[in-house]
Amino acid sequence: ALLIVVSATGIGITLSMPKLYTADASMVVELRADPVLGAVAPSLMASGYMATQIEILRSDRVASRVVKMLGIERSPKAVQQWRDATGGRVPIERFYAGMMQRGLTAEAVRTSNLIDVSFSSADPQFAQSAANAFVQAYLDVSVELRTGGARDSVAFREEQTKALRANLEAAQAGLSKFQQEKGIVVSDEKL
Repeated sequence: ALLIVVSATGIGITLSMPKLYTADASMVVELRADPVLGAVAPSLMASGYMATQIEILRSDRVASRVVKMLGIERSPKAVQQWRDATGGRVPIERFYAGMMQRGLTAEAVRTSNLIDVSFSSADPQFAQSAANAFVQAYLDVSVELRTGGARDSVAFREEQTKALRANLEAAQAGLSKFQQEKGIVVSDEKL
């Protein structure tokens, strides 16, 4: 009798729960050789590298990008749900990014460079779109993280170049003025 009661309860609970669909995607994290050194960068060989990549994938920045990619913040139904839940006190992207992160599962496959990404949702199409969007957003953010320092460096160098160029022009103008005041005439460019 106990077996029948437990089985009936389990079946009843299972049938009353909403269906949940899970979409899976896999990514290969390449360990490329550094073109300058000709070897794999030491940071890529560190044991925490894959864990770091998974944390980037689970980050708020990636989840916010997924919200934008899926256009969730543009849906009138989603906007109304956000207003009802938060009263507009939390930015809509952050609200839905948190919801998206709850449906995400990301794990490194042991002894490989693979990351398995899974997203669970009541809608199978949305689960598939979200899993693919998380992979694409991770790739975009990963590229931004790698090139961000170079972009900052380029901007700094350009500012320095402008300042040095202005100094050079001022010095050349001063030299020309000095030559005119002292009557120094240079006719041969080699002099």
